[in-house]
Amino acid sequence: MRVWLSRGIAALIGLILVADLGAACLGVGVLCLSYAPTRAAARYILGRHGCCGLRESLSAPQYLERRKAAVDHVQNSVHKIAEDGEFTLWDTPQGRFWVQTRDGFGFVPLLAEQELRVYGPIQKGDIVLDCGANIGDFTRSALSDGAASVVAIEISPGNLECLRRNFRDEMSRGHVVVVSDGVWDQDAKMKLYTSRVLGSGIDSVVSHDDRSNEGPDVSLTTIDKIVERLRLPRVNLIKLDVEGAEFRGLVGARETIRKYRPRIAFDSEDFSMDDVRKIQGQLDSVVPGYQLKVGPCIELRNSIRADIMRFEYQSR
Repeated sequence: MRVWLSRGIAALIGLILVADLGAACLGVGVLCLSYAPTRAAARYILGRHGCCGLRESLSAPQYLERRKAAVDHVQNSVHKIAEDGEFTLWDTPQGRFWVQTRDGFGFVPLLAEQELRVYGPIQKGDIVLDCGANIGDFTRSALSDGAASVVAIEISPGNLECLRRNFRDEMSRGHVVVVSDGVWDQDAKMKLYTSRVLGSGIDSVVSHDDRSNEGPDVSLTTIDKIVERLRLPRVNLIKLDVEGAEFRGLVGARETIRKYRPRIAFDSEDFSMDDVRKIQGQLDSVVPGYQLKVGPCIELRNSIRADIMRFEYQSR
């Protein structure tokens, strides 16, 4: 039994080594059919799965295919309607969106994510904080699924203009509020770095490299202050996709979390296990009882990572 187990593990390790070298198949019919899940299993056994459990790890190849299919669907469905200097208006399966012209088709994966509802279900009447709202892809998805109102929080000046154009009617009716601050753990002014290559989706006050340009100084504040300033009666969901500022933003939501116990969803594909532990520790220090719900998980850079992480409060 031990011999067969050792041989099985060795075979799985061999498969993952082949995968890492970029081979598409081993050339054996049966193995070709089971290649993707076998590769995922091997990565799980080797500990290259982050916080994804066995079930989520085995589902990662299927999720990647679903995401590719959603991207293809959106890509093949969009049509340019108008161009206004720095901004372009697109007709998409989820309605019309103004986007920054410099982003090209960078909005397509954002809309594809919303087709898959990766941030989890919206409950009718939810009040949602969309931190890192970009052009409002999640804002529109949340409203479509029944949210009563969405606070769209964004620091990119170009994306703020897109939000105001995309939600002019919803803003006039009070269903959308646009906040031109970033989320942080205190009030601050910081330099926004913009990408010369990948577009506004990775504009950040935290991370930058030799492909980044120095942008404008932007204002940061806490989620607690935003909630207080807007006099929100409750907060049901906080979505955080803020390019490296997620933990600082979470710290700045301390009183909101203590008072309302919102669901919290992170775009987490770049999170390390230390990041996950820090987030769990921060939540435990505020309100013990938050539990991690992982997934979907995705194959990325020769490992399996949680594309999205959600924390939900479970009363004891």
